[in-house]
Order: sequence, then structure tokens, then C-alpha cells
Amino acid sequence: MRFRYRMIGLEEDWIQTAEHAVRYPALPPGDYRFEVLARSAEGVWSAAPAAVSFRILPSWWATWWSRTLGTMLLLLITVWRAQCTGFSKPSGCSRVPSTRGRASCTLNKPKCSRKRPALKKPTV
Repeated sequence: MRFRYRMIGLEEDWIQTAEHAVRYPALPPGDYRFEVLARSAEGVWSAAPAAVSFRILPSWWATWWSRTLGTMLLLLITVWRAQCTGFSKPSGCSRVPSTRGRASCTLNKPKCSRKRPALKKPTV
């Protein structure tokens, strides 16, 4: 017995074989229709092909919603890290690399921060 087959969506031409099995490893996502014709011992081909239609879905990580979510998550992490590591200029005295900077920080402290002796109450 001889066969003709084709996978519409992948190939359009008929392929002849004597094998009873066909393999398509790693088909990409998409819509397919597998058609097969058989030839009898007398050499007569079947009138209409036997057909099966099917769809292969993409892996979850290749879907549009997964890529969108991943992009948003990456953007969120980038913004968060930028705020935590301080890409902008540090404010206040939290990061002072030199002694000159330390001196300016001590000058910028409020004047009330030093302890002063309490004033005596006037006696009447």
C-alpha cells in the first residue's frame, strides 16, 4: 500500500511514502490540517483525503500576556532598584564621602540640637 500525505500550514505539496506513520517533531504554534490519501493494491487512489485539523498553542512564556507581564515586572524592578540604590543625588548627610562634606553637614544641623544650660529664673 502507498500513501500520500501533506500538512497544510507547514507544506502544501503531497509526499508519497509506503510508511504507515509520519512524524512532525517540534511543530511551531499555529493551525494545521493533516491530509492523507491511500492507494489500493490495484493502483487506485482514494477519492477524498482523510483529514484532521488541529491547533498547536504557544508555550505559556511565549504568549502576549506573559511577555507583557514580564516587561512590566522588569520595568517595576528597574525603577525600584533605581530608587533604592540612589541614582539621583543623595539628600542630606546620609552619604558624605569627604571631610569637607561632613563639615558642611554639621553646619547645616539646626542650632537647637546642641544642649544648652537652662536659664535661671529671675527672682522677684
